[in-house]
Order: sequence, then C-alpha cells, then structure tokens
Amino acid sequence: MTKKLICALLCVLLCAVAFTGCSDDGIPDGMFSATIDGEPFILYVPEGWTDNCDSGISSAYYGLNVIATARYYTPKSADETLESFVDSYIAELSTDDAEFSYERKTSKLGKDAKAERIEYDFDRESEQNGEKVTSKAKTIQYIAQHDGVFVMLSFYCESSAFEEYAESFERIRAEFVLCEGDVFNEVVTDKRTPEGMKIASGDLEYRFYVPSSWVTNLSDGFSSAYYPEPSRPNVTVTAYSLSAEMTVDKYFEFCEEEYKKELSGYELISRAERKVHDINAVSFTYKAFHGETEIKIMQTVFIYNDLAYSITYTAHADRFDTHIGDVNKMLDEFRFR
Repeated sequence: MTKKLICALLCVLLCAVAFTGCSDDGIPDGMFSATIDGEPFILYVPEGWTDNCDSGISSAYYGLNVIATARYYTPKSADETLESFVDSYIAELSTDDAEFSYERKTSKLGKDAKAERIEYDFDRESEQNGEKVTSKAKTIQYIAQHDGVFVMLSFYCESSAFEEYAESFERIRAEFVLCEGDVFNEVVTDKRTPEGMKIASGDLEYRFYVPSSWVTNLSDGFSSAYYPEPSRPNVTVTAYSLSAEMTVDKYFEFCEEEYKKELSGYELISRAERKVHDINAVSFTYKAFHGETEIKIMQTVFIYNDLAYSITYTAHADRFDTHIGDVNKMLDEFRFR
C-alpha cells in the first residue's frame, strides 16, 4: 500500500491532464519532444535527456541540475507588448533587499521568432549530508509573443557548468517550434449537475462536479480537472481499500510518513474538519517543492464503505488561494450515487 500511495500522490501533485495538440512529425535528428500535448509550441531536447512532463510543465532534465522548461503566459491586457511583458517579469524577479543583476538583449526563439533574452544568476540552496549548501545557478530565458500569448523557454544549470551545456541549450533554442495549441475540454452533465458545473468523473460510485471553467477529459479514466492557466492547478479524486479499520487521522498519519521521505521540503500547514457534502472529512494542507517551485496541496480525506477517499487540490503556492473557492464548491457538491 505504501508504494501505491506515494506513486498516486506524485501523480496528483505533478501530472497534468492529457489533451491534444501540435503535431511533431518533423522531429530533429537526435532529439525528442518533451512537450505536454496542447501547448502552442514544441520543446525538442537531445536524446539522453529525461522527459519531465509529469511535472505538469513541458520540460526535461539532464543529470541532476540541468533543466529546460517551456510554458506560456496570457497577456494581462489586450495592449500588452513583448517588451512590456518582459519589463514586468524582470520587476517581479527583482527584490527590495538585493540588487538584481541581469543581461537583456534581442534574440530569436526557434528559427525566426523575435524574442527577448534575459540571463541572470541566483543562489540555489540544496542539502548535502544533512547540511544546507548554497551555490550559484544560472538562468537563461527566451520570451516571444505568439498567437495571443507569451511563450517562455527557460534553461537552468549550475553557473560553473554553463559552458559545458551551452551547445545543447543553443540547439534546443534553435529547434524550438511555435505552433497552434488545441485544448481538449469535455462537457458532460446529468440531471443533478449544479448550475455552472459539469461532471469530472466516469461511471463510478460517485459524481465529482467541477466548475465549467475547469478542463476535463473523461476518456483518460481519471476523476480530475485542471484550471487552464500555465501552472495548471488541479483537483483529483482517488480511493483506496482499507485492510483494517482506520480513522481519517490515522490514514493521513500513515501517508505523511511517506510524504516526509519522498517530498522535498514537506511541511504540514494545517488540519481542518469539514464536510464533503454530508460526510465528515478532514482537509490537510501542506507544502513541498518540485525543483525550485513551491507547491501547496490540500488533501481532503474521508472514509466511506471501507474506502479511504482523497480529494486533492494541488497548485503553485502563489496560485493556491486564487482557486480555493472553486475547490470548496467541488467538495460541497461531491455526491455518491
């Protein structure tokens, strides 16, 4: 049970819902696509790298500390330009208590798309032999405006290793493809579906309803949905058969032992009793890190018919509160058939 629990958790935390997108028939020699389907681009990386799309972001890595990611951002206003977007992005990277040093210049993303290139170093903390160690890491980002969104290709590595991987980074940049995205979003309802919601579960013993603005795909067999923004906040329902009688707190205590071992920076934030429709439940909120990104999770657990159910909401920490209202609505409207 332990291994199944942690595998399911990692899937809940890091996996995006699958959907369709660009064709990658023209794969460059010696490369492969590390792209989540439906993105308005294709990220090609060299063979020998490891696909990391299960993180919910189109990405791949080489070794431990060499990473390439690609994502897109929706403009804040209709008149936002590439230059103003990059200005705002750099302002967000800057801090009040430290001078932010960076290099910015005009470049290309892919074969011919105009792009802004920024390069900067930052302190990276890691743990070695139980002690925190600080080292310098480098980030290089190419940002282009395409099809109504801003697309960002990013590279991360230890500053001292940059020259070793510069040639690989350049090939990834040159072979990057901008294309048309295609999000698959299924809308299914029944007579009991609350207004403004839809079904996000298959032919199961329960109905999981989510707001219509969330993306669903019932054909993948998962009871899940995500919100259509680059970081893909998501909610997933899982159930496990209990081999012995167990309380909600005992069940989570068992899970937490594995979380502490497997999740970087795991920390329990709060425990709150609540109802899932008319069933007593507990929401456990905790945080962890996926690479450099802080993730916040609310795992709502209840016991029903000798099964332990978890309705798990996962989001980047800075986006968690944005969608918590929708998530509470999902919990309120969850029903057994």
